[in-house]
Amino acid sequence: MRVLLSGMAALLITYRFVVSPSQQQFEAIQAALKSTSGGHVRLAEGCYVIETDRSPEAVYEQLRRFVHKNDLLLVLRVGRPYFGQHRSDVVQWLNARL
Repeated sequence: MRVLLSGMAALLITYRFVVSPSQQQFEAIQAALKSTSGGHVRLAEGCYVIETDRSPEAVYEQLRRFVHKNDLLLVLRVGRPYFGQHRSDVVQWLNARL
């Protein structure tokens, strides 16, 4: 198990577009997720865990410009313990970072 670098946090980001997003809107939020300093893993459609040195509030502020007022967006910290089943690459990513 790897310990998060000092100041790094694992954040769960989940979003849902109420109205189908434009290709530009979808690509913009994807690019913002991928720009996190420590990487990311996709849990499901519109659901990611990222490793970052930013606070949940700062990440929310970065992403909220890509969603409309009726869309859903939530950012929260995650950590151990966690339980469940998923693809092996996702579990490996989580085990290495949580």
